[in-house]
Amino acid sequence: MLRAQDYLFVTGVFLIAALICIATLHLPSPWNITSPLLGTLVVLLVVISIYYRNLLRHLENQAIDEQKHALIHSKQTEASIWLASLLKVRQPLPFMRGMAISPDFAVLLLSTILKYKPQVIVELGCGTSTLLSSYALEQQGSGKVVSIDHDEKFAAICRNQLADHRLSDWATIHDCPLVPQVVDNTSYRYYDLSRIQLPERIDVLVVDGPPMWIQKEARYPALPLLMSRLNSSAVVLVDDAGRPDELAMVDRWMEKYDCFDRVYLETEKGTSILYRKG
Repeated sequence: MLRAQDYLFVTGVFLIAALICIATLHLPSPWNITSPLLGTLVVLLVVISIYYRNLLRHLENQAIDEQKHALIHSKQTEASIWLASLLKVRQPLPFMRGMAISPDFAVLLLSTILKYKPQVIVELGCGTSTLLSSYALEQQGSGKVVSIDHDEKFAAICRNQLADHRLSDWATIHDCPLVPQVVDNTSYRYYDLSRIQLPERIDVLVVDGPPMWIQKEARYPALPLLMSRLNSSAVVLVDDAGRPDELAMVDRWMEKYDCFDRVYLETEKGTSILYRKG
C-alpha cells in the first residue's frame, strides 16, 4: 500500500523528531523535556493525518478498480455465452483477450455478419476473428474472408487453425510485410497491398492491425487505401478504438469522409463502427 518514497518520508520525519529531542536536551528544565515531546507529538499527528487521507484515497480507488474489473469480466463472460449460442465450433477457439480480440468485440463482429450477410470480409490483422468470421460465413452458406497480416509466422499459425477447424475454404490469409508508404502526406509503414489481389468490392472491413507500436496512428492508412473498394452499404469495424491513437485516427477519417456515420461502443477495448449514410 505504501510506496518506497512514503517509507523514506516517514523515516525522515522520525529523524527530524529525534534531532529535536537531542537538541532540546540542553535547554533548562522543564523545556528540556516538554519541548521535544510536544514537537514529536505535532509531527506524529501531521504524519498520521497525511497517511489516513492517503489510505482513504487508496481504498476508494481500489474499490472503483475492483468494480470496473468485475464489470469487465462479467461482460466478457456474457459475451462468451453468446458466442457459444451463435456458433457451433468444431474445435476450441484460441484464447481471447490480451492482443487478441475480446469476446464482446467477437459478438459485435458476428452480429454484424448475421445482420448484413456480407459476401466479402476484409480483415487487417488475422487471428481469432478470422475463425469466427469463417464460421459465420459457413453458417450463412456463402462468402469469403480475406485476411492480411505482416507477421509470416503468426499468419502460418492462423492458417493451421483454419485447417484444424476445417475452414480453409472460407478464408485466405495473405502475408503482406510493412513497407514505407505516403498516405495523406504522411509517411507510414503499412501493409504492402500491391503484392496481392484485393477484392473489388468489400462488404465488411475489420481494422485490427498493424500493431500500435509500429508508429503513431499506425492503422490510419486502412480507410484511405481501401475506401474505393467499400460498397455502398459497407460497414467498418475498428477494434482497440478506445486508445488515443485510434480515437484520433477515426476522427481524421470522419473529417476526410463525410459519407459515414460513427457509433462508439464501450467494449473492453473500445469499438468504433462506421456505417454508410443512408
